[in-house]
Amino acid sequence: MDPHASPKRHEELRQQYGLNMRIHGMGYFDERFVTFDPVAINYILGRAADLFPKPWQSRRLVSRLVGDGLFVAEGEQHRRQRKIISPAFSNHSLRTLQPIFFSKAIELRDTLSKLVKNAATSSSDKNEKVDDGLVVDMNNWLWRTTFDIIGLAGFSYSFDSLKNDENELYVAYRDMLTIGVKYGFTLRSMLEIWFPWIGRVFPNEESNVIQKSKLIVNRIGTEIVKQKKAAIMQDKMLGESGKGRDILSLLIGANMTEFTAQYQLSDEELLTQISTLLFVGSDTTSIALAWILHLLTLNPDVQQKLREAIASKIPSTDSFSVTDQNAVMSLPYLDHVVKEALRLIPPLHSTLRVAAKDDRIPTSDGTEVLIRAGQFVHIAFEAFNTRKDVWGEDAFEFKPERWANLPTAAKEAPGLVMGLMSFSLGPHSCPGYQFAMLEIKAVLSALIPAFTFEKSPKDTIKMGNILVTRPFVNNDWVNSRLPVLVRPYKEASSE
Repeated sequence: MDPHASPKRHEELRQQYGLNMRIHGMGYFDERFVTFDPVAINYILGRAADLFPKPWQSRRLVSRLVGDGLFVAEGEQHRRQRKIISPAFSNHSLRTLQPIFFSKAIELRDTLSKLVKNAATSSSDKNEKVDDGLVVDMNNWLWRTTFDIIGLAGFSYSFDSLKNDENELYVAYRDMLTIGVKYGFTLRSMLEIWFPWIGRVFPNEESNVIQKSKLIVNRIGTEIVKQKKAAIMQDKMLGESGKGRDILSLLIGANMTEFTAQYQLSDEELLTQISTLLFVGSDTTSIALAWILHLLTLNPDVQQKLREAIASKIPSTDSFSVTDQNAVMSLPYLDHVVKEALRLIPPLHSTLRVAAKDDRIPTSDGTEVLIRAGQFVHIAFEAFNTRKDVWGEDAFEFKPERWANLPTAAKEAPGLVMGLMSFSLGPHSCPGYQFAMLEIKAVLSALIPAFTFEKSPKDTIKMGNILVTRPFVNNDWVNSRLPVLVRPYKEASSE
């Protein structure tokens, strides 16, 4: 669906047909159940989650890139992986990782400062200069930042992609992501879902790049898992524990010591978690940050209010002490801005499920909807987040202030975060949502006081749904970009 039109179209359908309806998807025989009903959603994604897995087609599409990790797994395989992975995202674990978020956020800020400063004195910069500012592809720099963060926080691996883009593992993932965006949902990519042998028998650029990149990921990932296991065994022999605080170390440590053999993950499954961490941990978070910046360019008053709110807690953001970091994380208006942006533009716009067998789905009005085995169920997060009967007539407007006094209906709405379906809910909800929220807040707290972000004068930003909702420029649907005019804040404020 067109992400520019689908939320409002969903709202029109809801007002016309109610919270539950049947539509035709890919043709007359593809009847789908679409629901905006909190009771139905809680049932489908909650207690009946095993009866409504993700379709094998969408799982195969994602597994081509990242393997059968937590993002793809279903049933018992998913429960095993989730049980072992979840403790790595505990509040205690996240507190130990928080300094990584801020150090990389500061590095991004300093990198942008150099870009803008050098452009002012150079006549050969490839980016467009505008007075004292520079048009920068923030989608690129935000992805590098989140990739660096998940490398360090995920498994103590330094990509340093903010300094250079030549790291072998970084290049492998960048190429896979680029190919995924470039080819998206072409006829060939759709055929390969049904007939995986096509890529092997008739290789093309897409299949060659994916195969080459996966070999690199598997080789380096296998070495990382081997090193982590050896370090944990050595610590155990020395009577030490807890030295490795990255997510993978915690995961492997728990896997080796806290679970019986029937629950333990194999080395292959551990390897897929590295791919999942890199893909989900960098891509979705950078996309969320990109859309937050975009919304702030469209709402300069909100941007300035956020800047003042950060400054009121931290007069100088040259560096962030632990006290400063904690102050930022508890800043109400920053929290409101992030949640409001995630409400309007959730990176994962929807989820598609399929009925494993005939079932009856309960609804808010006390009735049940009959679903046949094999029938698709569509839950649009973006539509649920913008229901006017929940959020009011201004549901499609960017108003962070609304989070200071949420409507009762929003407080009662389902979601991992109160009022939001952006992280889903139930056993397949995002286990790293707190990680993502902390990371987003750290990056914004470093960037917003240092720069003003404005719309690029010559570019029109559009949305495209390719795995997640990505920014594109004008009618270029091959390269995901977000050009933003970046100016030093102090210079802009003294004009």
